[in-house]
Amino acid sequence: MKKIMKRAWEIYRTLTGDHRAKISMALRQAWAEAKNAAKNAAKKAFNGFAKVARTDDPYGECCYFAFKLWEKYGKKRIYINDYKRRTIGYIENGEFVLKDRQGNFQEEIDFALNAFRSSYAF
Repeated sequence: MKKIMKRAWEIYRTLTGDHRAKISMALRQAWAEAKNAAKNAAKKAFNGFAKVARTDDPYGECCYFAFKLWEKYGKKRIYINDYKRRTIGYIENGEFVLKDRQGNFQEEIDFALNAFRSSYAF
């Protein structure tokens, strides 16, 4: 609670306008930051490579997607490849861009993408 109040006052000092509106906004933002920090603390750190199962019940070597970090030219992307190393798409600025499904079902791609987002902080 003490950290949240300190952060709220830091935010308060950067805002302009009515006193009540500023403190209200600062407290909302400080609480939101604290909640996001708690969610991200439970996630593993993404170290540049991860494998995520395509479905709930993985049944073989070919049932995963690989997530790999790429940084160049001021861009930062996480490429998503299937087990044959064919690029399916990438995540940039938190948004998924589909290049080609490469014969994979959209439900499997969505499942793996959601599992990755819920498991790793990036």
